[in-house]
Amino acid sequence: MNEQLNDALKALSRTMDYVQTPKERSVICELPDGGSLQKVAEYNLNAKKALIAYIMQKLHNNYNTWEYPEHIEGMRESKSKPGNWYYDYGNKVFCSYSY
Repeated sequence: MNEQLNDALKALSRTMDYVQTPKERSVICELPDGGSLQKVAEYNLNAKKALIAYIMQKLHNNYNTWEYPEHIEGMRESKSKPGNWYYDYGNKVFCSYSY
């Protein structure tokens, strides 16, 4: 029973990471190869968590936030603007910026 309770509390904690936080907002943009930057989504999350949520939802059709990883292989943080995140996907780059 304790193990089930611990698992449930962990899942709840992970879900709470993705609950709206008015202080943190991010925009997701896509940059297609040879195209222009297009805004595709907004999240009430910091830029890293927003990019993870977008990737999980768009590419994996997964809306179970408690299952989201802390990091996705291939994600990278901007060296010139810490806090901005990028993910290469085929001929596109997904970008996430906090505001």
